[in-house]
Amino acid sequence: MTPDAIASFLAPKGPLARAVARFEPRAGQVDMAQTVGRAIESGGHVVIEAGTGTGKTFGYLVPALLAARGPVVVATATRTLQDQIFETDLPRLLPLFPGIKAVRLKGRANYLCPFRMKQWVATVDVRVMTLEERLRLRGLIDWSSRTVEGDLAEFHDLSEEDPWRRSITSTRENCLGRECPDFVECPFNRVRLAAMEAGLIVTNHHLLLADLALKEGRFGQILPEAAMVVVDEAHNLPPLTSVVFGDSVSTWQTRDLIGDLRKLGIEAGVDEVVLREADRVHQATEEVIHAWPSGVEEGKEEIGLLRERLPKLPEALGDWHQALSDLADLLDRRKEGAEEIAKLAERGQELADRVGSLSQSSTRPEVVHWAERGARSVILHGHLVEVAGVLRQTLFARYPTVVMTSATLTTAGKFDHFLITVGLDRETTPTLVVPGSFDYPNRTVLYCPPDLPDPKDPRYIDQLLPRMGELVRATEGHALLLFTSHRHLTKARAWFETQDWDFPVLAQGQGSRRALLERFRATPESVLLATGSFWEGVDIQGRSLSCLIIDKLPFPSPDDPVLRARMAQVKERGRSDFVDVMIPLAVTQLRQGAGRLMRHSNDFGVLMICDPRLRRANYGRIFIESLPPMKRLGHLAGVARWYEGIVAEHEAGDAGSEADRGGGDVAGGGPDG
Repeated sequence: MTPDAIASFLAPKGPLARAVARFEPRAGQVDMAQTVGRAIESGGHVVIEAGTGTGKTFGYLVPALLAARGPVVVATATRTLQDQIFETDLPRLLPLFPGIKAVRLKGRANYLCPFRMKQWVATVDVRVMTLEERLRLRGLIDWSSRTVEGDLAEFHDLSEEDPWRRSITSTRENCLGRECPDFVECPFNRVRLAAMEAGLIVTNHHLLLADLALKEGRFGQILPEAAMVVVDEAHNLPPLTSVVFGDSVSTWQTRDLIGDLRKLGIEAGVDEVVLREADRVHQATEEVIHAWPSGVEEGKEEIGLLRERLPKLPEALGDWHQALSDLADLLDRRKEGAEEIAKLAERGQELADRVGSLSQSSTRPEVVHWAERGARSVILHGHLVEVAGVLRQTLFARYPTVVMTSATLTTAGKFDHFLITVGLDRETTPTLVVPGSFDYPNRTVLYCPPDLPDPKDPRYIDQLLPRMGELVRATEGHALLLFTSHRHLTKARAWFETQDWDFPVLAQGQGSRRALLERFRATPESVLLATGSFWEGVDIQGRSLSCLIIDKLPFPSPDDPVLRARMAQVKERGRSDFVDVMIPLAVTQLRQGAGRLMRHSNDFGVLMICDPRLRRANYGRIFIESLPPMKRLGHLAGVARWYEGIVAEHEAGDAGSEADRGGGDVAGGGPDG
């Protein structure tokens, strides 16, 4: 496989152009494919930033399939991109490689567990269900008897937030593995076996890392020994690595253990003594939650600080650990000839060991132990402070070639922060920036409103909201407003509800993420207020999203225990925690949010970043240099005139036809996270 062979394959009259209707040859895509090809030939790793619209999916798949060195694993951070690759890109590409079998492998929580489904249905009391719930249950039972893949996405009446999912799916802890009576029919097991025989596996970051960390023990190895791994949406890999290679235990896991125990009968070894011990575990679990002051429903803090601050917590954690240990011992004495009891004993002891370990301050400087308090739960965590070492020892040591790509890997054009974070050498690792193909200078405007106070000023959000409203009126809706906190989102939602608008105003919390985005897309003039996951993966083309407003620069919360520990380590090494940690993280998040505006070459719009530090602070230029080259306007009147003009051009047809819009991403682009 030579650079010329790759260029010929992607040429205007090459094999891909002949096979794919409306294929768009792109110079950046060829550069990317040739860079990936050189990494495959040399047996090395490569980091590539590829902007939206560059066709990066074909940019890494074409050289990988042409090389034919062995199985290829593509791991994404989001199901949106995983589905887009498998359902849109591969059907266009794979007919040119008839010997390659592709498999989509999701996490186990996406697949029906037949065994747990049967257990749950047997205990459901339909008498307390509404008519709607009974009909939905009947539909679920009917679907479960017919499904081949067992992918819960097939059953549209079950949202991702639905509590029923916990009862009909398995976790690593409660899965019986090969001892399960339904193991042969297990959808997750079937797709895992198919992946082991496939030439191309499209999976997610979590499964890739879990396989490296050997965290799917009862199934053994999940992924084959691949010749190449592509980590798409790679900016998301470091924080997830910290989680997967760490440990955690939650009160929900204890509740699930007790619930599964109570589902078994006397024949399985569950007598009154066991149930009394289970009640003791339940009580101990509740006491851990109540160790926090009344009214506290969420928060994160290092466990050592919490043990000092909350006088009831040390004893509550000790009782939780002891109750779980005693229950596990009791079940272990009853496990003879009862496989399910044996598994519950094993789960109980594993939970007890985690509680015992994670409830103490970490003795390892590379790990931080912390607790997260939710409305009805407590989770104890032990996360890695830095992930460079573990990625070097696992991901980069195991696979001959690793391609890491995303639309947001650089800070002001430099890869230094990302390379240091993942453990790749800044001097020897090949890198490439493939600019996006969109006409940002002529089709977008960056607007930072003047005279707003500093975001730390308590008046900031109150003065900011009318400015947001002015721009939203000027664009007649068609707006996505991204907030850096739920507090700002809540205030904004309350303010918008007091105003008189000519368009619908939607807000996060009014339904699932998918439902909200569908409503926003179906109502082009609407406004959507959101935070969190809406900063990434939102792919809405056309005028529907032609106004994007960001409340302030998205610096991560310094209250996060893992971030605090990481910043402390950086300072100990004589570096600036703000420059080397906070700014790169905020730049990545800002670029992700800003990337929601332009999703197609025909798109246009206004990006309003409200934070005055963008213009006043000496580090503001780093953020501006990290954004696409947009036209900059300083007054709302100028922004309104520009927007009115480009809308007129768009409506007159100068921005291209709908037919062009349908074929614009055939080069292999699409949602890029």
